[in-house]
Amino acid sequence: MKESKRRMNTKKVQKLIRQESMEKRRPRKILIIGSPRSGKSSLIRRFLNNAFTMQYLPSADGLYNEDYSYRGYNFNVDIVDLPGSVKSNMIRDLHIQTADVIMLVYEIDNLKSVEEVRRTFNCIKSTRQDKMPIVLVGTKSDLKRGSTPPEFWQQSEEVIDILNEIHGVKHILTSSKYNIHVKEAFEYCFDDIIKRIHTISMSQQPITTSAAGKKRKTSCRMASCLNLLKGLTRDVK
Repeated sequence: MKESKRRMNTKKVQKLIRQESMEKRRPRKILIIGSPRSGKSSLIRRFLNNAFTMQYLPSADGLYNEDYSYRGYNFNVDIVDLPGSVKSNMIRDLHIQTADVIMLVYEIDNLKSVEEVRRTFNCIKSTRQDKMPIVLVGTKSDLKRGSTPPEFWQQSEEVIDILNEIHGVKHILTSSKYNIHVKEAFEYCFDDIIKRIHTISMSQQPITTSAAGKKRKTSCRMASCLNLLKGLTRDVK
């Protein structure tokens, strides 16, 4: 009987390790949404290729796949540049439902662009039932730059009022032209991806029942799971 239970526990641990390994290997999706001419493509181009052009190149539902290393994690990333001209709610909602993190892009101090971001934010909240990680990114800060440091850039009160309605998100101002805070904007996304990996991993861990009938979640990480597997394997032998 004890040997049978040990074998069952061994299988559970092996399944947990496989699930966590698959979760870490699958491509992570960063969805980038914004109005036309908001600077989405320039942001991606600067981040991936360290390049910038003044010529306006409309997005064409671009998909960029990259292997990236960050804080000791290696993951494969799909960066989806959703064109601002997309009118199909079905396509937009499908991307929202399958994203790991969403980057909402707006042009700094552009009322129309900010209003579009607010509409998209409300759409995300109605489409996703979970707490979707969102990074709010203001672009083209070089147009307001002058000699003012980034932390003191100001936007109009009307724009600020709308941005305050987009709560519970990380917010950063960038300039693709001068490569200001571009890397940091994407690293905000990677931070959320890492948190998501750990959250899903912990939710998949086995549940045991005590003698009193109370359930408790085990809190072992990958290292302790491997040690447990080794111990169980020795016992079975």
